[in-house]
Amino acid sequence: MDSITDAIVAAAPFVANKVGGHLVADAYGMLKGWIKKQFGEQHAVVEAMNKVEQTPTEGRKLTLHEEVVACGLAQNEEALQLARNLESHLKSAGITVIHNTINVNTANNSTIIGSQHNHR
Repeated sequence: MDSITDAIVAAAPFVANKVGGHLVADAYGMLKGWIKKQFGEQHAVVEAMNKVEQTPTEGRKLTLHEEVVACGLAQNEEALQLARNLESHLKSAGITVIHNTINVNTANNSTIIGSQHNHR
């Protein structure tokens, strides 16, 4: 997955449950607020974030990733900086961010292969 999705997925459950400290919550709020300002509160990427906050299932995480990529956030430098800031606060709070790589092989019926890399 992309860096923005990884940071959101790592932070969302902690923020929703008010765990991880105010710096994590503030950094997450800055990223989410910036996304809302850019795309509007009803945009699919914001709705995907809300759903991951509520229940971070693998399907919802993948939908979030798809929405982040579709609206261009994965390449937006300002969004990437906000995600790096969030990731930094997560690490300081002792929360591991898992970066996933997803390869889709359409020749074999869209098989998804993933690898995880833990960063502290």
